[in-house]
This record gives sequence, C-alpha cells and structure tokens, in this order.
Amino acid sequence: MIGQKGFSPCLYLHRINILLLGLLLAAFGCNGNNQSAGTGQDTLRAKLSKNTVTAGEVVTVTCYNVASTGIETPVGNAIATISPQNVNNVAGLTISALRTGNFQIGCAYVDGRPVQSIPASLVVYPDAPSFTGLSFDGPAPAGQFVTARCAAFDKFTNLVTDDHQDFKLLTTETSLNVQGANVYGTIVGSYELGCDLLSRGDEQIEYGVLEVVPGTATKLSLQLTPAKSVYEVSDVVTVQGTAEDAYGNSIISPKLTNFTVTPTTGLSVLQGGKVRVNAEGVYEIHTAVVDAPGAKAAIQLIADPNGPTITISTPEQAARLSGDATFVVTGQVDAGVTGISELTINGEDATLNADGTFEATVNATSGINTIRVEAMDAYGRVGTAARWVMWADSYLPIQKGVGVQEMISNGAVVRFGPESVDDGDHNHLHPNDLATMLEMHMSEFALEDALGGLSFELSQSLGIPYTLTLDTVATAAPTVGLGLGNGHLSLNLHMEDVEIDGSLDGTCLILDFLDICPDAQMGTIWINAIDLNAMVIPTVGENGVEFIVQNAAIQFDGLEVLWSGELQNMLGGLSNVLTTDLKSVLEMYLSTLVAQQLPEALNSVLTSWQIEHVFEVPGILGGTSNMDIRVDGALQEITVTPAALSLGMDVMVRDGAFQLSDSIGSVGAFECQTAPIQPDENLMFGLSDTFVNRFLHLVWAGNLLDLQTSVSPYSTASAMCGLGGITKLLKADNNKMVSVNVTPLLPPVVHGCNYDAYGSDYRVQLGGLRVQLGYTKGGQSRSLTLLVGMESSVNGVDENLALLFDAPENALAIIEAASGVSRIDQKTILDALHNGEDGEFFSGLNECVSTLLTYGPLDATQFVPKMQNTELVPVLEDVDHYQGALWFRGYLD
Repeated sequence: MIGQKGFSPCLYLHRINILLLGLLLAAFGCNGNNQSAGTGQDTLRAKLSKNTVTAGEVVTVTCYNVASTGIETPVGNAIATISPQNVNNVAGLTISALRTGNFQIGCAYVDGRPVQSIPASLVVYPDAPSFTGLSFDGPAPAGQFVTARCAAFDKFTNLVTDDHQDFKLLTTETSLNVQGANVYGTIVGSYELGCDLLSRGDEQIEYGVLEVVPGTATKLSLQLTPAKSVYEVSDVVTVQGTAEDAYGNSIISPKLTNFTVTPTTGLSVLQGGKVRVNAEGVYEIHTAVVDAPGAKAAIQLIADPNGPTITISTPEQAARLSGDATFVVTGQVDAGVTGISELTINGEDATLNADGTFEATVNATSGINTIRVEAMDAYGRVGTAARWVMWADSYLPIQKGVGVQEMISNGAVVRFGPESVDDGDHNHLHPNDLATMLEMHMSEFALEDALGGLSFELSQSLGIPYTLTLDTVATAAPTVGLGLGNGHLSLNLHMEDVEIDGSLDGTCLILDFLDICPDAQMGTIWINAIDLNAMVIPTVGENGVEFIVQNAAIQFDGLEVLWSGELQNMLGGLSNVLTTDLKSVLEMYLSTLVAQQLPEALNSVLTSWQIEHVFEVPGILGGTSNMDIRVDGALQEITVTPAALSLGMDVMVRDGAFQLSDSIGSVGAFECQTAPIQPDENLMFGLSDTFVNRFLHLVWAGNLLDLQTSVSPYSTASAMCGLGGITKLLKADNNKMVSVNVTPLLPPVVHGCNYDAYGSDYRVQLGGLRVQLGYTKGGQSRSLTLLVGMESSVNGVDENLALLFDAPENALAIIEAASGVSRIDQKTILDALHNGEDGEFFSGLNECVSTLLTYGPLDATQFVPKMQNTELVPVLEDVDHYQGALWFRGYLD
C-alpha cells in the first residue's frame, strides 16, 4: 500500500501502539511535521490577533505548522518576523506597532531551521496628531515666494497629514509676506515659522527656519586690492566688488565679468579680476555682476609713480652764507596727476602759485640750517626735498702756504681762579699755583746786587757830614703772595732776616763835651722783615704783554742799627734819626728794584704758556687717508678780574703742509646767545668754537671724512659708522658686496647757540652728507644716493673727557637719485631711517662724530698748554660750554 495514491503512512501509524510509534516513524522517515514536497522544509503560517491597528497597539502572532493535507498544527518553538524591518518592536510572538505602513508578518523556528513561511498582512495607521513640523525647499532669495511644507505627526513621528489645506502658517516676523502656504522675505536673515493644524488645538508646534538670502544683484560697488590712494607703474591690482539686491541686501564677493578699461591703454586686464599698471594716468575700470547685467559699476585708478616732486632752486645745496640772517627759498612742485593739498617749509605753511612755483623767506640760525620742503598731494602722499645750508656772522678764509696771518684771536684761554693764582701752600717741589711759580722765579731776587756798594749821605739835621756805604746784604729767599683785583694783580713780596753791613765816611765832629771821629766800620743794620705791596697792571703793547708796577709800598718790621766800636757809645742816642733816614733810602731803592725785576719774573711765569702740537688725524669714517694738523698758540692778552686771571692765546690751526686753501673758509664767529660762564675757583681751559670749527673744517677740507669702500651684507649694523645698518635695509644679495661712497657737502659744525634758560646746549651738526650705494638685488644692479643730516647735543663726558652725545636729533634723509630701486623700496628705506629702524645708521654717525671731536682738539689727554721749562700743566676733570667756548675744568699740577 506504500506509494499508492491517497495512502499516508504517517496517519495510519497514529492508530498503532505508542511503543511502536517511534520505530515506525523512523522506518517511514516521519518526524511529526509535514514537509514541503521536494524541499524538506516545514510550512509555517502566521495568524495575527489584529490585522489593522493604530500606532502604539500590540499585536499577538500565532504560528501554525501546515500539513500537506491542509491540517494546521500550532507550533510553540517559533518566533515572529516582520518585513520590511523598521522600528516596530518584535519580541518573540509579540509586535509593538510603532511605525505606520503595510507589513508582512511571518514565522520562523527559534533554532533557525529553514521554513516555508505563509505571512499575514498587518496595516498600521497613525495615531492622533501630536505635533506639527515645517520645512522649505532650500533658501529663499529675497522677494521670491517659497512654499512652506507643513506636516502633522503622531507621538511616534508618523506622518498624519501634509495637506497644506489642513494648516495655517504662524509667524511673528512682520517683514515676511505670507500668502497661504507661500511666504517670502525682503531682508536677509533667518526667520522662524510654524504650522497650525486647523482640526486640532492641542498639538505641539515645532517651528522651522526660513533662510532668506540676497536676491538678484541690482547694484554694484567696486574696491581695489591692495587699497592705495595712488598706484605705481608695475603694480598688479585686484578688482573686487560688493553688490546689493533690490532690497539693499549685500552680496559679498559677487562674480564679476565683462571687464573694460578707459582709456584703453595704460592698464592690462588679467585673469581673475586683476589689472596691471603699465603707465601713469587716471583710469576707469568697468565691470558687471555675472547673470545680473543691470548690476554694473566703474572705479577710478590713479597711477602716479612719483607723487609730489619738489625742486629747490635757492639757496644752493651746501651754501655757506652770512650777512642778513634770512634765506629766500624758491622752487617748483610737480604734482603729477594728483594735485597738491598742502605745502610747508620747515613746518610752516607756504603758498603754492598756480604754476607750481613757491617762494618764502626763512629765518637763518647759526650753524647748519636744514631747509625742509614738504608737499602733500590730494591722496596724502608726501614729497620731501631738503637743503643743508651753513650760516655764520663771518668766516676765516684759508690761504695756501700762509699761516701766521690766520691766527684765531683768543682761540684758547687759560682762566686761573683764586685757588690757581695763590692757594697759600707754596711747595717748590710740587708747584700748583702761579704764586709758587713766581716765588720760584723771585728766589734769585738779589738785594746784595741791588744794595751792595750803595752810598748815601746821612741826615744833616744834626750837622753830621757823613756818608753811609752798604757793603754786604744777606736775606732769606722771598715769599710771594698774589691776589686778584679789578684790572690788576695784588702783589706781596715778603723777605725776612735782612742783614746789611755798612761803613761811615766823614770828618771829626768837635762838640763841647765830646770829639766824634768815626772809624771805617759802622756796624750792622738788622731788619726782621720787609713787606713790599704793589699793584701789577698787565697791558698789551707793541712788544707784547707788559707789566706795570704801581703804588709800591714797603713796610719794615724791627729795623735796628747795631753800631760797632766807638760809634756804639757815641751815636747810640742818634739811632732813631739814622734809622729814619735809612728807611727812606731803603724804601726808595727797594721799590725801584721790584719795579725792575718783577715784570721780568711775571713774564717768565705767564708768557711761558703756549701751544705747540701736531695732530695726526686718520680718515674718520674708516678711510686710509690721514693728515697732520698743526696748532700753534702764544699768549696775547691778560685780563684780571676779582674772579679770575685769564690768559688769552691767539691760535693758528692749519694743515701741516700748508697746502689747503678755501676762499670762504671756516666759521669765524657765531653772534648768538650762549650760556654765561660759570666761574671756577681753580682752573678752566677754554677752546673757542671758532678754533674747534677751524679744526673740523680742515678735517673736512682734507677729505678725511670722505669714504670709498665696500661693505659686506653680513656686516654688523654698527660697522663703518652705522653704514652696516643702512646696507641691511637694502636687502641686497648676500653673495655680493655693497659699494659705499660718502662725501660730506659741509663740514661738521659745533656751537652752543641754542642756549635757553635751562642751560647750555652745546651740539654738533652734520648736514648734507651724501651717501652713494651700489648693490645687487635679485641679480640686478641697483644704485641709491641719499642725502642725510642730523645733530646731537653733548650731555657730558666720560672718564677720559671724551664727549658723550644724546641720541641724534632732527635726523633727515632724502633720496637724491635712484636707479633700479622701486618707489616702494625707496619709501621703505626712508621710513626705516626716520622711524629709528635704521640699524644704527644715525647713531653710528653720532659715535663717529664724537670720535672725531675727541681725537682732535678736544683730546684733553694730549692737547693742553703747559709752561716751558716746568712740568706745570692743567689736569682736566670736566667739560662745559660757556660764552662761545668749550671749557675744561680742572686744576694745576
């Protein structure tokens, strides 16, 4: 029966004893489930507790094994499956319906055996609306409607409805225009809107954001980058724009097109909205916004490679002027294409004529004057021109081969205060004042030479016809005291222990009670001390300095006549009469003697001050040249006041070879107010400004300030008087040397004419220094010529009396000529110089000028006068500037 149609061995075996069931099932290949024919898989059917539910409900699944006969048997070891898969939760045979849609629910064995599934259909509908949402199809251009997409969702975010007729748009933005489901804005920004479900009133409204962006450009404005008032030839400029739509909303960096330029030559249009400046001129650049031909604009570009160019006609560069203390400054300003808005000369407003010329009168000051002319164009660019001009009341010409005729009156002055005239301590082994020096010269004052052998008649009042003869005179060395008066020296000559031996000659005198017959020996005249006081007046005559002794007065202390032999007894009572006669005679002869010998001694002391010195001056800026400068001075004037004895020396300053000549010459005098002298109790040594400037002039005229050299780009900033710093500003190629030529157009000048109530302002001025630079940059040869000037005030001295200067003042640099150097590079270099970024250029010059002064006449370690035949020299300790001279303070040693 097996294999027959309609026979089922498995059904039949249900009627057999249970003990045989396992064996029979195994024999027939049965396991209690029906398998799909030909597949070997069970067929499982899913049945649902509900086939249609609302989101949030739970559905129970029952799985059945379907036999081939159609009999369905519940299966307990099965689980539910869902398709398509989503967030609906499936737990065993339980389904939590969360998402809406049509789903197929099937069954599967827990152990994963393959089955043939017969699914059940499940439809999930949304729950009641819980909240609304809003979205837009992208940003909305200003002024254009955009449709708002409203939707209502249940609490499981299932869409309930998105029919715009079910909603009303809500917003608090008054600038939005809402028409049904459509909305537009005119002002760029972000706006919140919400959807109100008309059928309910309890839903939560979640607001959406409408982004309003600029609309189509209707207006365009242009900018140039880099932004400059005026451009230079070869500049590349980018044209950029900012547009606006019809509602005034800005459109940043719109794309531009259709670039045109008028005039058509002079500018080249490049890609990327760029133009290149090829020639000077005024240009208009036209362009429009892409896809918005109505948004177009033009912008002006001014190309001027120079800006204001100034030419000064008068005075000439490096002129040396005197006379009227004013300058007439004339010149021309070329404004190029920009026009001039302001013109100043030395900071004062000046008038610019219609033809571009100008003329102004400028007050001159003593020394080097800087004439600075500045013109500003309509775009704020400043052009500068300068002249460095010297002005003085007089000049001292230099003649070739002539020396003596070029003496500087009172070029050097030695000023002795009371302590240096006479400090009261006279040490002949270490003299340190003039009185000691005079006393040493007066030590040979010989009374015996003057009085020895002197004969004179005694008084006739007693009728004694006798003649007194002085035989020998002995005394201690005299001491000298000096004092200062108005126009004279007060002299005191003091001698002690004066012993005079003498004799009497005459006939016997017969008296009533006595015969007097003197022998040849008178005895001894003893004087304890003699003081001679006199006024000494120095005068200057044809033969030089002369000394006149006036008002000589002699005082005797303890004059006593010691008679010998009979005279002691005979004439003792007459000693008073004889003493009076003797005093008169000695006063007369001693006064005459002092008047004769004192001027000679004073001349020996005071006229021995002189200057004889030769300076070997090297090239100050590092050049190899050098020159001998000779300084000779001799005493020509003596002035006495209660404050000081002053010795004025006329000084000649010349090149050692007497080969230099200059028809104008060095500064002779500055008639200006300088600081009044501050007297010193001891010693002052003064050098007139005329003398110092003569020395500096010779250094300049001898080309010792000129320089021709090469500087490495690796040099330190302070090298070569700061030239190392300026070469670094060039940014020259590192493998090439920088050639440097320096030529001062005027000599340095020193003076103290800027004195004010606060004290002396001794300064050095350097102007019109031409600096020519040749270098390589980027493989190209370039050259630059600068004119520079500066000045510095002296603020003290160091331990060696070298002058110390403040930081440079009134520093100015202009470009005289340039080749291959762009205007931008020129401006960068000038800005660096004027803003103190010069790499020590001006400060380096400052140091070199200080070295020049200290190396020359102001080298107090070697250039001081001294007395001939003595070691008496000034020891200098400090320096000040008074009354047109530099004064060294110190003492005699």
